[in-house]
Amino acid sequence: MPEVSIVIVAYKSAEVLPRALRSISGQRDVSFEVIVVDNSAEEGLEAVVRREIPSANVFKATENEGFGRGNNRGFNSSHGDLVLILNPDAALETNDGLSNVVQRFKRQPDWGMAGLLALNEKGEEEWPVARGYPGDKRSGLDFSHLPGQIAWVVGAAMVVRRPVYQLIGGFDPDFFLYSEETDFCLRVRQAGWAIGHIPDVAVRHTGGASESGRDLGEVTRRKMSGMHRFWAKHYGPEKAVALARRDMVRAAWRLTWHGTRSLFTGKHSTPWRKLRLNLGLFLESRDLIHRKGTPLSFEEARNRHGSKPKTGSAKKHVR
Repeated sequence: MPEVSIVIVAYKSAEVLPRALRSISGQRDVSFEVIVVDNSAEEGLEAVVRREIPSANVFKATENEGFGRGNNRGFNSSHGDLVLILNPDAALETNDGLSNVVQRFKRQPDWGMAGLLALNEKGEEEWPVARGYPGDKRSGLDFSHLPGQIAWVVGAAMVVRRPVYQLIGGFDPDFFLYSEETDFCLRVRQAGWAIGHIPDVAVRHTGGASESGRDLGEVTRRKMSGMHRFWAKHYGPEKAVALARRDMVRAAWRLTWHGTRSLFTGKHSTPWRKLRLNLGLFLESRDLIHRKGTPLSFEEARNRHGSKPKTGSAKKHVR
């Protein structure tokens, strides 16, 4: 049985995936398996995986199942005591990373899961561990009774104990993309486990590979639709509407300011980008208010992403 199962959910990732796979194949003093779930049925992706790690298991989806469902699919085919959820554009920095993870979990029996240190291309910490949940201070809810001090870690590189993953039922399948790791982490703590952080095991994360070339306003809407599902699920529809109303008002003011500035700076300037971001925030907040706190369904979120079911000869998933 492998000590670590690495599950990678890929979506149009053939260009960035080799670096991640090479960083895995170089790991020493640890037994591991690699499972790649191809959510885009991308031509040539399996060949890329086989070239780097011939023993890897590759599953081609007949449709884009999103991040959470894809990871659940990979988990169902895994065997390791620990499961590393790794983005296709995230590469381990050192060859002893996985062995250090195994040893750290042995010393921390109270951890149900842990995040690794995510670095950007410049080597800077990309996203620090979060001590609170988005909008929690305005939700009126108290999470201080939950185990540990860390609320959630970024989903680009996080390690979960197999029994804990099974206990909480994996990722919530109602999330398509974004905020599913925040929901996952909250449920781990609600199940009685603390979340750890392993800063001496780093991954270099390219970031945004699946959103490359997309309009910033559209990306913001997709991110906020995931956030709105988190709010509605854990804070309730009324509080979700209150938080969205606050976002909408703030975005409206910023639209006026950045819109005026962008007239003088042109397209793709910083004011123009902030204009697009706040337009996305305004529109998605307005829509949640109109729906009275009901978040987008999985299918609606998938359609928003432009990912439609595929037909043809794609292989079925193996459970």
